[in-house]
Amino acid sequence: MKINDVCRGRILLVDDSPEVLEVFSLCLEEAGYKVSWALNGVSALYTAKLCKPDAIILDLWMPQLSGMELAVLLKGDVHFASIPLGLITAAVGILPKLATSPFAAVMAKPCRLDDLLSMADSLMAKQAPVVL
Repeated sequence: MKINDVCRGRILLVDDSPEVLEVFSLCLEEAGYKVSWALNGVSALYTAKLCKPDAIILDLWMPQLSGMELAVLLKGDVHFASIPLGLITAAVGILPKLATSPFAAVMAKPCRLDDLLSMADSLMAKQAPVVL
């Protein structure tokens, strides 16, 4: 993100592929998002506490803690329950079964970068209002 640009929101990316994280991060940062990332579900929990994301986009199959396990933990924690979650997965056969999942958005991998940006924008629109 450039110095004078307005931040469109904070996104935490979680994927066990460094290449995917790099491409997705560059795309989202170029669009004005502040991006943090984690290589697995366990480090995602720690990173979420530090960076306080507005949305989290994650992979389904990861070591140590799957995307579904991570989603259940996040939605069960008062600090993270209102954060919208997006899922991007290569396991396209499971997509129809995710209709009742904790994910606000689901997309098949590989995906087009403009679809990733659409998902990020959609997740930002689903943020719970802040109560002051």
